[in-house]
Amino acid sequence: MGSEINQQKIHYGNLFSEYDKHYFDKFSKDYRENFMYNTMFRGLDFNGRDVAEVACGGGFNSLAFLSRFPQARIAGFDISE
Repeated sequence: MGSEINQQKIHYGNLFSEYDKHYFDKFSKDYRENFMYNTMFRGLDFNGRDVAEVACGGGFNSLAFLSRFPQARIAGFDISE
């Protein structure tokens, strides 16, 4: 299993710069805000809750989550270092 994890890290490292360029541009952030987050969190309240974000990467989604639920406690887990 250790070699599989290492292969995943290498693969992600190889594509990270392209992924990073497009994930944080204004169009992508607006898209996530309007078509993902607004729909996903509609009617929910995670304030005061413990939340785990798996595959959190750089934590952008965690920050977006906390902007909606500032009293939530969030822990992020990712394969990257």
